[in-house]
Amino acid sequence: MINTILYIPCGLVNFENINKTIEIKGFVYRIRNHGNVIFIDLRDKTGLIQVVFDPSINKEVSELSNKLKNESVVTIHGKVIKRDEKTVNNDLLTGNFEVLAEKLIIHNIANNLPFQINDESIEIDEELRLTYRYLDLRKPSS
Repeated sequence: MINTILYIPCGLVNFENINKTIEIKGFVYRIRNHGNVIFIDLRDKTGLIQVVFDPSINKEVSELSNKLKNESVVTIHGKVIKRDEKTVNNDLLTGNFEVLAEKLIIHNIANNLPFQINDESIEIDEELRLTYRYLDLRKPSS
């Protein structure tokens, strides 16, 4: 019997997916390094989902995640779990869940960005925004 992994768009992960291994694809939106464990928010056109790279789950995948930069393009296989009540993010539709990464495929590591697209508080020069319009369109307010 072949074990098929179900592809789920980032913003559509829900309670039905808990304890299932899924595949998600998208852009790395935000990276948070908490020492041994790395958290990323993965984005596609449907929304965001938090992914956890924990060396106790898969050391090689966790080490590989150190190469990621914002806007890198990846595919991740991992198990969906319910977040602890203290860490639920009510601002996200997927804020009750996170994916424990078991496999990471890096399709493209992004170059350093000319401006941060995930921080609305930063004022960006209009000429720079227009030069990199393809990035500006990825901003949440666009």
